[in-house]
Amino acid sequence: LVVGGLIVGGAAAAGSAGLAAAVYKHRKWKEVKNATIVGAELADMRSSFFEDDMLILIDACCTSLEASIAAMTAFTVRDIVDVDEKETEKMIKQFEGDKQSRKKIEKLIRRKQEDAMVVAAVLDRYFVCLPSPLFEETLCEYFIDAQEQNEEDWQAVKTCIVELLLKVPVRNRKVIMRLLSFFRLAAVNRSESPSNIEEVASEIGQAFCSYFWRPESAEDRAKYAEAGVFASLLTKMIIGYAELSAAVSVSV
Repeated sequence: LVVGGLIVGGAAAAGSAGLAAAVYKHRKWKEVKNATIVGAELADMRSSFFEDDMLILIDACCTSLEASIAAMTAFTVRDIVDVDEKETEKMIKQFEGDKQSRKKIEKLIRRKQEDAMVVAAVLDRYFVCLPSPLFEETLCEYFIDAQEQNEEDWQAVKTCIVELLLKVPVRNRKVIMRLLSFFRLAAVNRSESPSNIEEVASEIGQAFCSYFWRPESAEDRAKYAEAGVFASLLTKMIIGYAELSAAVSVSV
C-alpha cells in the first residue's frame, strides 16, 4: 500500500488503510458540516458556495430584489424587514445541503422573485444568523477615524473607509460591496429628488448597520448607537459606493 509516497506492507498496511478510511470519513463529515449557508461563518463555507469569492446566495437575492425595485413602485427598502417566517424557513431549508450551485440557487430565487418579501426575508435572515458581523469589532478604531473626519472633506473620509474595507477578509469585503450596491440603488429608487438621496440612505444605514457592526459589549453597543457612529458611516458608504468600489478595485 502506498501512503504518502512510502510503500507499507503487512500490519502497517492494514493500519494505514484504517487511517485512510478515517481521513476519508472526516473529510466527508467536514463537507457535510460546511454545507450550511445560513448561520455559518463566511470563512468556513465551502468554496462551491462562492463565485469569485462572492457568496452566490447574497448576489442572487440582491439581483432579484433589484429587479423587484425597478418593477414595483410600491416596494420600499423598509419592506425587506417584513419577514414571513413560514415561507422564509421553507426557502432557507432548500439552500442547505452539499450539492448547491449558482444555477440551483438562482432557480430557487427566481421561483420566488414575484414575492419580493420572501426573497428579502431570506436575505435578512442570513445576516441576522451570521455568527459575526461583516466587520470585526477590532476594526472599531477605523470607524471612529472615518467618522471624525470633516464631513465636507469626502476625500479624507473615503481614504479612511477604503483602508477599513481593505482590512476585512476578501469574502466579507465582496458581500459588503454587493450590499452597498443594492442599498445605493434602493436609495436612488426611493428618493423623490437627488437632494433626498442622503436622507433615504440615512434611513437605510440606521436600519441595517447591525449587518456590518455588532459590538460585543452592551456598553459599547449603547455608546456607538447613541453617537450614531456606525449608521452614519454606513450612510456615507452607501452614498459614495461608486467611488469606494473603484478605489478598492484598484487597491486589491
